[in-house]
Amino acid sequence: MQILEVDPNYFNYNIYTQEKLEETKLQIELNKQTLELVQNICYFHNFDQSVFQKAAYFYNRVVILTEIKNKSRIGNLNQKIGFDRHLFALASLFLVTKINDQNYKINLDRLTKSFLLESYKLKQKLLQRQEKLENEHQRQEFIQAIEAKKISKYVQAIQLAEQKLLKKTGFDFNIEVADPYLQFFLGQKMIEIPKLKKKSLELAILDFSKDIYKTTLCNYFPPLVIAIAIIIEALKKTDIEVSLSQILSIFQEVIYENIEEEISLIRKGYSEIQLILNGEKKLTVGEERQPDEFSSLQNQQEIQEQQNLQNQQSNNMEIEQTNQNLSNQKYQNQHNIFEEEEDEEDDDEF
Repeated sequence: MQILEVDPNYFNYNIYTQEKLEETKLQIELNKQTLELVQNICYFHNFDQSVFQKAAYFYNRVVILTEIKNKSRIGNLNQKIGFDRHLFALASLFLVTKINDQNYKINLDRLTKSFLLESYKLKQKLLQRQEKLENEHQRQEFIQAIEAKKISKYVQAIQLAEQKLLKKTGFDFNIEVADPYLQFFLGQKMIEIPKLKKKSLELAILDFSKDIYKTTLCNYFPPLVIAIAIIIEALKKTDIEVSLSQILSIFQEVIYENIEEEISLIRKGYSEIQLILNGEKKLTVGEERQPDEFSSLQNQQEIQEQQNLQNQQSNNMEIEQTNQNLSNQKYQNQHNIFEEEEDEEDDDEF
């Protein structure tokens, strides 16, 4: 399993304009929306959280490795473009079911049908329509009405996306996720959790794990770090007081040096994302901020480039002026020679 190298400045997003802020927010929202669809498909097929987390890991890895130039939307799910969020998300889920436990095997026909069903429900929800196919009879009627030709078209598109995904990820199937660590924590006996709050804690852990795996954070940190960060946030939400040292003691056999620093960093990244999504991170054009080292270097390079451009323009103007002066001088010399020749002719006449 490949963990991408973490740059602390990555989580600052280098946002210095409102336009860049809006662009970053849109990217995060689109990823979240796409993975919510995958999550609903997992619920439909009774897959556990580890399947969703592995699919999210695969998908987010492609997002990181691909320069996204097209932003697909609900209702436009089969675009012939280099990167289609929904197709790669489906391919990620299909790939995980193939390499996972036998209980989670699924064929592409069933996957496509459940995808079309869940995307239709999501579209109805976004459009605030009442028809949401809530009961099983309505869902089966919808699935039966899907044309075989349409299913075949999606199956081919998902297979193509799967091939691209495998090439982009280097055929690395050794994926570990946070869910086993979370389940281990919930089953441990070292820390006493009040019975009245245990269910709330389980739900909070589930919510935070889904949130983090809907972002690229899951590709930058080991599963253990992700799990501990989720546990800390869930404990905080449910007002259960447990120290970090107590949490680390539960996983003492796999704890390593600098893990606290990584936990702090992923929590910082999660907080930054929430600020952006909630609209609490606002900038205005020209707002002064303390730039990070990377951004400062970028700004210095931009300033240097501007200075070079100005110098070049100035040099060009000087050259142009010099050429103009030379041209004027040449004209003046020619004019003087002409006048001298005229004077000589006048002298000859006399």
